[in-house]
Amino acid sequence: SAATAPSRTKADQVRRPLRPSPGLPHAPRSDAVSVITCLRAPWVLPIAGPPLRDGWVTVARGRVVALGTGRAPDGPGVETRDLGHCVLLPGLINAHTHLELSWLWGKVPPAPSLPAWVSTLMGQRFARGGDDPAPMRQAIIDALEAGTSAVGDVANTAASQQALARSRLHGVVF
Repeated sequence: SAATAPSRTKADQVRRPLRPSPGLPHAPRSDAVSVITCLRAPWVLPIAGPPLRDGWVTVARGRVVALGTGRAPDGPGVETRDLGHCVLLPGLINAHTHLELSWLWGKVPPAPSLPAWVSTLMGQRFARGGDDPAPMRQAIIDALEAGTSAVGDVANTAASQQALARSRLHGVVF
């Protein structure tokens, strides 16, 4: 089927170092011994190439440094973690969130049109008088647990900036 990649032979095994992405800040240097983490999964989706069956990804100082199939790197300073039955892929990006409206989850019923729905949403928002930070924090936790690593938060206030700043989720508030 289209979802099943062909099996790889030893001659097909892949090992490729990755170049740092231009424009991304590099992790700070440390004099401490660097631990390299090798993550193993039945499938690795590198996005820039075909899926890797029985793949691995090595991470050093918070950055992916290599990936491949077959025998994973080992030796002193390499900590290997088998992730079990899963697919390993880069973090997802949600480019259009409204974290400040998280408290309205489940409180705005479907409407016959988008303008009618937005009208109901805004009516409830203005009746409340402010945005609650607790649902924003929960929405951030939900996003992280779903594999999201960055958001573009479309906001009308600065309410989500502090919640994002105090979390592991990367974000830009517009």
